Amino acid sequence: MTATDAWIERELAAWHANVSTSMARVLAEYWAAPESGGDTVLSSASDISRLSRFRAELAFLPPRAGRPSSFLKMISFADYFDRECRGLATAGALDMNGTAIRVPEVIYTAPAERAIITEHVPGPHAKSVLRKTYLAPPGWYVEGMRDLGRWLARYHATPCDPPSQIDLWERHYAYIKHCLDRAQSRLRRAESRTIHGILEVIAGHVLAQGIDPVYCHGDLDLENVIVSGGRLYVIDFAYSGPAYRELDLIGFRHSLRRSIGYLPFSQSTYRRLWSAFLEGYGRQGLRDSDSHLQNLFELRYLVDLVAYPFDDRTPMSPRRWLQAYMLFKTLRSLRTWLDTHARSYGYAS
Repeated sequence: MTATDAWIERELAAWHANVSTSMARVLAEYWAAPESGGDTVLSSASDISRLSRFRAELAFLPPRAGRPSSFLKMISFADYFDRECRGLATAGALDMNGTAIRVPEVIYTAPAERAIITEHVPGPHAKSVLRKTYLAPPGWYVEGMRDLGRWLARYHATPCDPPSQIDLWERHYAYIKHCLDRAQSRLRRAESRTIHGILEVIAGHVLAQGIDPVYCHGDLDLENVIVSGGRLYVIDFAYSGPAYRELDLIGFRHSLRRSIGYLPFSQSTYRRLWSAFLEGYGRQGLRDSDSHLQNLFELRYLVDLVAYPFDDRTPMSPRRWLQAYMLFKTLRSLRTWLDTHARSYGYAS
């Protein structure tokens, strides 16, 4: 564990220890209920379904006190809360009539508690739907991917206040370096040196070009798309903000690969869905994107998966076995990528 990981875990442990009390205050105000101390509101609402996540606490709220069923998200760090609010507001302002894409409506926010309540959108995420139907995906799913591409193009076109080129680059570089530090035990020393060298070359190119950022979702993954009532709801904007467009484009492509790429007979469906998404986004948008930034984010997502392969700590669980297999596949993909690209950056593969 790196020093950064250790600090984050300490901060999150302290936050999780107090989040129930904070949630009780939010719900007391949201439902206009007398707080009368501690967890009274929570203990009296046994039909609240809670989920604990690494950087957030989630709860599905039943109809109560004239409020509809809704979804509560308590966010650990202030910058993530700010991005979530701004990202949802930006997405909500887009005109997506005539498409299948929506975002949940914001009902209530409590900035002091870093809490946001949106409408409850029932349904599975798009990843689980795709895994069940990938051999013959329904037509509405393919059209939905096309609409998702259209939505992203409009989201990217939203005006934003860009940070400096140095700050923008450092944000991405710092995260990749952190992942490399964490993944050291799984990488060969020569591989780690090569990746660092490639990053230096990409940095020189990107900073010299002065590439303008766009407003990005930041985590455009099929797990952050909910299928409900014939529509696709984009959620989780905590990583949104000014960034390079390739972050979303390459990230979504990786999401498709991770969702079905390891399954038998999946390649034709993968190509069909990626093609539909690009058609909606505008194929020229990908052609015009920077090849070095495409390589940067290919590296970012591969190294991220090597650094954080497991979210299930149960040693023999089926999910952990699957994630161990995915780690093996990711390491092989990373080594193939290095064999293909290292020489063009001046490094022997």
